[in-house]
Amino acid sequence: MNNNGSGAQGPGGAPPAAAAGVTVSAEILLFIMGINGRLDSIAEQLAAQSAEIAGQSRDIAAQSDAVASTPGILQELQKHVDNLGHTVRMESRALHVIVDTGFTNTIETLRCASALFAAL
Repeated sequence: MNNNGSGAQGPGGAPPAAAAGVTVSAEILLFIMGINGRLDSIAEQLAAQSAEIAGQSRDIAAQSDAVASTPGILQELQKHVDNLGHTVRMESRALHVIVDTGFTNTIETLRCASALFAAL
């Protein structure tokens, strides 16, 4: 006889309601395990995406640092270009003086040579 006094028994001697409850509980447990498996899969995907986002975040931070330092780099390059321009101007003037002096000396030498030939 069972607890409700009906005398009916389910499989394994359990009352019918209890046997039905065990089946429902097993189905619920399987359903929960299935959901848990899906959640594990989603958690793995989220972890992979999180790692990818962290990598992209580091890349963006590095690019941001590069952009932030660009004005300083450009100023240094401009100074270097200005110095090169000044050096080129100075060397150009020096070369011009050397060429002028050389040309003047050559003209003077030719005049002297011409005067010597004229004297002969």
